[in-house]
Amino acid sequence: MKTLKSTLLLLLALSIAIPMQAYDFKFEGICYKINSDGTTVYATYEQKGMPSYSFIPLEIDFPSKVTFGGKTYTVTAIGDSAFWGCDVIMSFTLSPTIKSIGDKAFYNCQGITSIYIPPTVREMGSEAFSVCKSLQYAYLNYTSLYMGWGLLKACTALESVTIGPNIERLNGFEFSGCTNLTSVICLRNKAPSIWDTSFYNLDTKNISVHAPLGCKSSYQSEFNGFHSVYEDLPAPSDKGDLNTDGKVNVSDVTALINIILGVL
Repeated sequence: MKTLKSTLLLLLALSIAIPMQAYDFKFEGICYKINSDGTTVYATYEQKGMPSYSFIPLEIDFPSKVTFGGKTYTVTAIGDSAFWGCDVIMSFTLSPTIKSIGDKAFYNCQGITSIYIPPTVREMGSEAFSVCKSLQYAYLNYTSLYMGWGLLKACTALESVTIGPNIERLNGFEFSGCTNLTSVICLRNKAPSIWDTSFYNLDTKNISVHAPLGCKSSYQSEFNGFHSVYEDLPAPSDKGDLNTDGKVNVSDVTALINIILGVL
């Protein structure tokens, strides 16, 4: 009986001392979990029950395909809390196969200064980029109709956000606590609807709104109480392709800045 009790205590101690894995395999430093279909995977955190990484690249280039055990899988998502608190991440790039970003996926990632979410992403989780306190610029060009509850909440360094043409509605608390926000750039021909809590506890008289040509009245109605509504953007020719190079990518961020600053 004593031997059995000692064995059970030893097993319990080992289970506490050695955190269980939350992933099935690693590829280039990132942890992945295999979906039930057996052909696709999503990025996740390292330890079960406590989102964290012992090591992670400074710059993450999420691939379309990963290989493990002689089998190739398609990467389709960034899972819930996948990179929670990973301060070392400076930037990331999403492959076209990634369709969703989970709740709090990059929550409290203090090293990220700018983000670009492409139109290939169709779902955005709640608080996906909350408390990223070094984040200054966000270009949200994904195809979901809704912004995502609390998406950029408490990103205190955020100065400018670009809302793509597919986003029709803000769900609430997206910019709560973004005390440095001064510019909202919208690419939609009709103003997205906003909730009273979307800019919770912010002085909207300090925030300017930039809209496409011919859309000012729609934006003035929806963004009532903001500093100014400027009708200074060209109508998006291809879901956010403002520099008309046939692509929608980070170069369009530069095009937006140049348009607003009046730089040819």
